[in-house]
Amino acid sequence: MKYGHFEEGQFPKIGKLQNPLIPYREMVIRRYADMKLPQSRINAGTALHLRCAGYLRKEVEEEMQRHSPPSPAHQDDLSPKIGYLQRILDYAFGAQGDISVIEQRLGKSEVEKFNKEAEIIDYYIKKQEQTARPQQYSHHKFRSH
Repeated sequence: MKYGHFEEGQFPKIGKLQNPLIPYREMVIRRYADMKLPQSRINAGTALHLRCAGYLRKEVEEEMQRHSPPSPAHQDDLSPKIGYLQRILDYAFGAQGDISVIEQRLGKSEVEKFNKEAEIIDYYIKKQEQTARPQQYSHHKFRSH
């Protein structure tokens, strides 16, 4: 199957962000704000958009785990969390994700647009974090002449 730059379930790597989940999630929220999506759909849409930008399933899984609340202490409590994450990944990287890519017409130019949007969001998130940190001043004593 071939659609735009999508061939046999693979996308060329367009996304270059080290930590893409937060900017991509914000991008999905903004793009689909009028649809009032529940959190599960936002998570699934984020995973799908990361896939389209060329991130591998393992990379997306690691990002989602890294940004998830801490795992419960008891192993039985961990099962629903793992099942939820796997369902999101199965959607984004499976046949349903393929269908969504085609329905949403996520060809190369659209992927490049939303990737650029995520990069801009990432830039502003980092800039905001930098301005939120207190300034570090050197401990030099000023001498008066």
